[in-house]
Amino acid sequence: MVAAVRVASGKDPIVFGKPHKAMFDYLVETAGICAADTAMVGDRLDTDMLFANNFGLLSICVLTGTTTKEVLAEARRDLDNKGRLPDLVYPTLVDLHTQLSNMDENVNLTAIAAVA
Repeated sequence: MVAAVRVASGKDPIVFGKPHKAMFDYLVETAGICAADTAMVGDRLDTDMLFANNFGLLSICVLTGTTTKEVLAEARRDLDNKGRLPDLVYPTLVDLHTQLSNMDENVNLTAIAAVA
């Protein structure tokens, strides 16, 4: 797709989306996010988790979409996937919500990830 745009326009397109830096820069500029205080929740290792890990966000994978237990297990065996592996994994968004609802507001998710 990028090559088609390049040929048709004669210009190099700006790729904007996960896991590209332009997307992160946009979030920093418009939403004022701080990587150390931000978690990325997603269901894809190759975009969501890679994006989070590339820019220092806490990466949380839910197994309700593209990534299944089997896909995650295979990715963990493949050394080339280190940047795509999540810090935390939850079966569903409901499970993540339950965890967050039951946490003391002073608990840091990064601390949970360090022992997970």
